[in-house]
Amino acid sequence: MVSAISSNDDFYTMLTQMKFQDVKQCQKYIEERSKNDRLVMIVRGPFGQEIVPSIHKLRQVISIYVYCFDKVRNKQWSDKFTKIKAVVTELGELITRIKADHKIHKIVEEPLCINIFTTGGTSATGVNGQFIFSQILIDCLLRLKTTTADKKELIDHCKQQYQ
Repeated sequence: MVSAISSNDDFYTMLTQMKFQDVKQCQKYIEERSKNDRLVMIVRGPFGQEIVPSIHKLRQVISIYVYCFDKVRNKQWSDKFTKIKAVVTELGELITRIKADHKIHKIVEEPLCINIFTTGGTSATGVNGQFIFSQILIDCLLRLKTTTADKKELIDHCKQQYQ
């Protein structure tokens, strides 16, 4: 069941809300979505236990939240699924988790744009010197050998950036 969002106006404007009581109908709806669609699901304990194994592998589903009364029991079955971001019993906690995860997801999915040359840098022969320089720079960067210290530095930077 995709639910529990209508009581918060901020989320209601961000998301299209669909409610399902039938596992097959819900699975069919998800499978019919475009491969480019991204779905965040909020499921109740028993319904989630039944549907998550069949929809977890679908590309359209990016996050699943279990909203339930018995956190301990639902945590047991949900730990096997990486797309389950949280098992919560309170609406406020659910909304906070979705907002935080959405913020992180936006940062991770944001395309990286780099403008490495200007349009005004052409030479007398009509060749853009900045463009040639950028191609040489990219070639040099690709040929650099990495060390474990470099990898550790990158991982530490990413952890700090996306925490």
